[in-house]
Amino acid sequence: MTDRNCDDSRFPLCLELEQSKVPDSLNPRTPECDDLGDLTDSTGILYSPGWPGTYPVSTDCSWNIYIADADYIRISFISMDLELCCDNLKIWEGSGNYGIFIDTYTGHHNEYPDILLHGPYVYLEFHSDSSGQYDGFELHWRSEPADTACVEEYSSTDGQIYSPGFPKDYIHNLDCQYIITTDEDKILRLTTSFFETDGDKDYLKVYDGGDSSAPLLVTLSGTQHNVPVISSNGNQLFITFNTDDDFSAGGFDMSWTSEAACPVPFITVGSMCLRFLFGDFTFGQATVSCVSEGGTMATIRNAEQLRDFFLYVNQL
Repeated sequence: MTDRNCDDSRFPLCLELEQSKVPDSLNPRTPECDDLGDLTDSTGILYSPGWPGTYPVSTDCSWNIYIADADYIRISFISMDLELCCDNLKIWEGSGNYGIFIDTYTGHHNEYPDILLHGPYVYLEFHSDSSGQYDGFELHWRSEPADTACVEEYSSTDGQIYSPGFPKDYIHNLDCQYIITTDEDKILRLTTSFFETDGDKDYLKVYDGGDSSAPLLVTLSGTQHNVPVISSNGNQLFITFNTDDDFSAGGFDMSWTSEAACPVPFITVGSMCLRFLFGDFTFGQATVSCVSEGGTMATIRNAEQLRDFFLYVNQL
């Protein structure tokens, strides 16, 4: 295309702009991709091109998940086998790759945690280079309403619990609830491997029971190192995680185990089995009373036991 008549002497400077075709290598979609357009079903399955065979080389695919009434969209990875160096799947929250970039996924993984994203759009791009063909990926998506998107119940004797999207930063405006239940004759020990939130604006609470009416054991916020083990007195823990619409952070990584409960009439207080006898006792009388009840005088041996003791006494 010529913008002016370059033979015209009235113009001392003449520019010729020649329109050229965009190279195929820069096209965001190649013929091997399924022409799916927007994926608008509330649930669905997405495969790499060529599935269940290996994906082709030199391929660029993109998909836009659009669910009009979705508060959240959950992405669950079923399998992933991509060339680690050069092939990948990228995910954005929003429509197109100008939204909020979430992560790049590559290599061989079967245990990526679910990704919980704000609706109504999620955008995905798959790229393979000119060498190496692997099995590709399979992922599921589903729409989730705000009141159930972050609610989980666990009924095993041990396990792990993560903030949504961990190890990536959690998203805004979460109202998560987790209920952990073990066998009736056991108690729960909750260990924190990582904890980081945006100051005290985003926080996690642990309750000693099955809902928020149970005694509050601890509130965690900010960056926490060496969080003491949190122990239940019964066979349930109720955990809430709340975030605002400001900054986010790394979230949390916790695990729980189950142990035999203290024998009746003793109760679990942190790592101790205690029974409280109230009255006016001399030390000798108190010792005799403890022995007659099948125990010994309790000794607070460290800061963790002291913390657990006062947490319990404050609830009496």
